[in-house]
Amino acid sequence: MFDATGGDDEAKRLLARAEMLFDEFHSSSTINERKSAIEVQLKSLLGDARHWRIWTDCLLLTRNQYVVWFCLNCLNDFVSNFWSTWALEEQKNYIKQRLLWYMSTKHVSTSFPSFILTKLLKVFVDIGRNDWPEKYPDFLSHIESFVKEAELRSTGLRMLRLVSEEFISSRTDMSQSRKSILKANLSQRIPTWMELVYTLIHPVVELVTVSPEQISANKDLALALRDTSDALHLLTHVFSWLPGNILVPRPLLDSLFKLASCHPSDASLSDLATSSLSTVAELAGRACMSPDMEKTLWIIYEFAYVRLDSVAAQLTNQEEMSDESDAGFEYYQQFVELIRFLIISHLQRFEQHKDFPTMNFLEKFFRLTFSIPVLDLFLSCVDIWNDFLDRILALASARTSAARQVIIQSYTAPILALVDHLLIRVQFQHNGDQLEELSSDIASQTAGLTEREDFFQRCVNVVIKAGEILPAEVLEKLSQRQSDLQQGYQQLHCLVHVGTNGLTLRETNAERNREAHCMLQDLGIITRTLATHCGLLTGDLFLTFFEKVSAFLQYLLGTLEVLTAALLFTNHHVAVVNNQIEDDYRHFLTCAYQSVEGIFPWIVQFYHQETNDNNQNTAILSTLTKLTTTALRPVMRQPCHAVMLASTKVLCTITKTIRSSEISNMPAVADLYDRLTDPSANGLAAFTRLPLPIQINLASALSNILTLPHSSRGHVTLAEENKNWDERAAKHGQLMVALTRRVDSLPERLNDQDMEVLKSTLALVDGLLLNISEDPKKSKQIMLASLTPFLTTLAGRPERTQILQTVYNVFSSLKSAFPPELTSPLSDLFEKLFEQFLDPEELLRALRSNDPSEVESLGTCFDLLKLVVSDPSYKSYLPMVIMLCHIVCPALNTVTEIRVDFRTASYELLLSVLVHHWTYFFKSVRMVAATNGDGIETTTEEQSEAKDFLVIMQCLGGALLQPEISATQVVLEGSNQLHRTRQIFDKAPFQQALRADFLNALLRLLVHKEKQLLSDDMHLAVYNIASSDFSYFRGQYLTSLLGQWLGGSDPVWQRRVLDGFVENEDQNGFIEQLQNLVVEVRCYLLYRANLVSTSSFPL
Repeated sequence: MFDATGGDDEAKRLLARAEMLFDEFHSSSTINERKSAIEVQLKSLLGDARHWRIWTDCLLLTRNQYVVWFCLNCLNDFVSNFWSTWALEEQKNYIKQRLLWYMSTKHVSTSFPSFILTKLLKVFVDIGRNDWPEKYPDFLSHIESFVKEAELRSTGLRMLRLVSEEFISSRTDMSQSRKSILKANLSQRIPTWMELVYTLIHPVVELVTVSPEQISANKDLALALRDTSDALHLLTHVFSWLPGNILVPRPLLDSLFKLASCHPSDASLSDLATSSLSTVAELAGRACMSPDMEKTLWIIYEFAYVRLDSVAAQLTNQEEMSDESDAGFEYYQQFVELIRFLIISHLQRFEQHKDFPTMNFLEKFFRLTFSIPVLDLFLSCVDIWNDFLDRILALASARTSAARQVIIQSYTAPILALVDHLLIRVQFQHNGDQLEELSSDIASQTAGLTEREDFFQRCVNVVIKAGEILPAEVLEKLSQRQSDLQQGYQQLHCLVHVGTNGLTLRETNAERNREAHCMLQDLGIITRTLATHCGLLTGDLFLTFFEKVSAFLQYLLGTLEVLTAALLFTNHHVAVVNNQIEDDYRHFLTCAYQSVEGIFPWIVQFYHQETNDNNQNTAILSTLTKLTTTALRPVMRQPCHAVMLASTKVLCTITKTIRSSEISNMPAVADLYDRLTDPSANGLAAFTRLPLPIQINLASALSNILTLPHSSRGHVTLAEENKNWDERAAKHGQLMVALTRRVDSLPERLNDQDMEVLKSTLALVDGLLLNISEDPKKSKQIMLASLTPFLTTLAGRPERTQILQTVYNVFSSLKSAFPPELTSPLSDLFEKLFEQFLDPEELLRALRSNDPSEVESLGTCFDLLKLVVSDPSYKSYLPMVIMLCHIVCPALNTVTEIRVDFRTASYELLLSVLVHHWTYFFKSVRMVAATNGDGIETTTEEQSEAKDFLVIMQCLGGALLQPEISATQVVLEGSNQLHRTRQIFDKAPFQQALRADFLNALLRLLVHKEKQLLSDDMHLAVYNIASSDFSYFRGQYLTSLLGQWLGGSDPVWQRRVLDGFVENEDQNGFIEQLQNLVVEVRCYLLYRANLVSTSSFPL
């Protein structure tokens, strides 16, 4: 149906003109406007389908790579759009033969760059994806013949990999049945491919095995190595989808193992060895294993078992491999990934087999773990051990007591060895050089942790998990290690002098300073680890280990007192900069407070057990008093931010979990409360100078004491413990007044310093609200009553917009922490925040604005509105929001200057209004129908506010045609979800006014391949709209649509398309027919466009 016009002379003339245009396009002097014009000219010059022969012959007629690329792209579009519909057999045969000739011609692969050759191969593979096996049975035979010829082997292997990728990938332009046919037929060729690959790589394998030194000396082997690499990449992709019933031949596996055993330091073989390992790992990574595949897996285990020793030896002898740039890094990384699959996914399959050496395998992996010099690889191995211990815990917990003991005993030795070596790795005295290299800067944080913290945490997590399996043994090891370090610390502490120069060593030399640094660092990490382990010794283990844990807790308390006293003295009397020994002591003190956090689950059980047994809680209260007093000592004197943060976290934990009425009577707590609430004292001024997180922790601790219900004690009932609610509420109100007093004294016009006071107070309030979010309702009532005066004052301030982001945080915390019935009295405050945006002109101006302050304010306003709208209980806001919708909706579809993020936020707000306030638009009506004298109650929906509903829906429909894909994605996902829950597309107002418009927009996007990433959502939306009346869609709508698009020019084709679309209520069947319809219409429209562009176009 497409013919070529002109001969070779005409083709050369057009291509020459295209070369001139491309030269001008890539010239540095060409401006963007001219480039756009050149793109239009190129499309007009060579873009018509009548030039298909020129596209096909371009590699012979021109050497300009840009022209060739353009022509091949046009040819690729021709294959995609017309191959299965309008292309003639003569055209197909000419294109296939010409492409085959190109690919078999040496000058093509040598004259053009790789990306041209790849595009050429892609076009040919797309032809096979359309025609093979029915219409082009020799497709794969042609490619396989390339692999058998030395000069064409590289091209053939690249094509086979493309076939594997393109035929198996989940492409949206293929039906599910076509995908199944391709995979089933391709699977039958895999044995042939594996035989071809084995034939190709076997000579290289033999050479590597017999005389590897010839590899680097023989330049003729470069092509063979390249072809082997291509073959391995092909196998890797094939193995990613290989059916379980296809067995990998043992000779091929052996060849892969031999290549994977090459030493990665050999530059000529490193890539091959890594690719081979990747291929093997692809096989091992399969989750579902058939019996045949399990045999293959056993062979892989045998290879890994032998290879573990040699890899560990290589790494032990490795002088330096510092980072990912080293040649062997990728190889060892791939090897570790293979071991991960074998241990985590498949070890359980074989460990019960009498011939499988489970312990020997783990021992070899153990040696590998602690032979790796590179941090990332070592941590990858640590993560494997962590997952392995998870599996042992799961196995043990699912067994009876006797079986559990058998499992644990069998793994005791490797687990304890693992603990020993990990404890060595986290200590500076054994691994100081590597640990010092790890960054502890804030700038290097990943997932909230510095590089050093991440290393410690991942290693310690494995130790703690081992402690869950072997609690007594791990406790003994940690206690012994901590005791050894404590002895060294005692000797060191005797050498520390506290004087006018701060903390100093009496013996000042580099060796002694280094020893002290390592000692304190190690003592900190081991103490934290031991405390975390002790914190898990609760429940049935509590009494078993009570004496040891209690003794450790007393040691912690003593350490906290001594260190706090020493550091407070130096902080009060000395101003010394860069004192390393003081920094190390502060680090140890911080670790000691963090250790209290770790052991606190045990403390909680100790408290409840002692108070409930005989009401004799003297010991635990003495401990808590000592701990609270010690934790409060460093706060007001500000010795170190990290120390203060850790100590105040301990206070929060105590007051949140130990709900005892006696905590409020502790002298240190009472003194803190008095200093903050007494206007004549200077405690509040000192408090406000503290960093904000520490202010929040202190205020939260006092708030917990005054708002949380107390737990019962022995014979004292719960009611008796909590009889003083009014007194506690009054004291809490005084505390909140004191903490927010600075805001009351601010002038009406605020300077920068005053604004910071207001923002910091709001941030403090936000922290208090977050702290109470999980507390009982009574506690929240006290908190809200205490904060109401401050929030009322805030509502009256004129600077609301300048603190909008902070107010949003407070409101968000209020909404998430408190039920609506508690916060509804505060609605006036938040309505005033929106007043500035209710004026249409102001709102539209803000939507167009690029001023950073206005952008931030409007963005925060949208966030606040979405929070309000998302809760139907806040009905008082709805009229205001609907008013905003009437302003925003028309602007979204007509004003082009609106920022993308505001446009998307507006659509999200509109969808939220529909989701959470559905009854505003459609009211539920219960009806009783009489049937044989029995009343059957049904529920229907009557439209209430159809006008507002249509305004919103029309705006959402306009989002489909907006250029921003993010806006279209939000609307498609939201409307499809609404249809699942509310059948939004079935409502009468939508069907009467907007159904055809929505369908037109969706089908236009699909036919013109716009926003293809959203094609699945668009197909689903068309189905949802059509599902209310399939006969309308199949009959009236499609007939009208095709008539509009085609103008009645081809009624026969139109009737054929309509007859091919059968009414199908099944979603998958409907969508498959819709995809076929879209392809048919697209191809026909392209054909008509080309037909109009030339009068010599024969039908």
